Amino acid sequence: MMDTLFSIEDRFLLRDDLVIEEVEDEFLILDLSQNSYFGLNALGRVIWQALGERKSFGQIVENICESFDVEAAVAAADANEFIVDILERGLARKIDG
Repeated sequence: MMDTLFSIEDRFLLRDDLVIEEVEDEFLILDLSQNSYFGLNALGRVIWQALGERKSFGQIVENICESFDVEAAVAAADANEFIVDILERGLARKIDG
């Protein structure tokens, strides 16, 4: 099992100034302050929506397991990688409780 940077209780807050666009089958995140955007695949979309609902890391892992029928270790590794990426991009931050 891959070690994650987060505990199952950790929660994150997405920036509220991001623009979310759905274009056909794509889910786009627009960061107008940085003049950048990126698209999310199905996994990224599940994680992003869970983050928007302020679900804990553990709940996000459960959502991935249910949505993609994968083991918790795989889901945790995927969630960890995605969340680290958006934290580094400044799109979200870790919050207490």
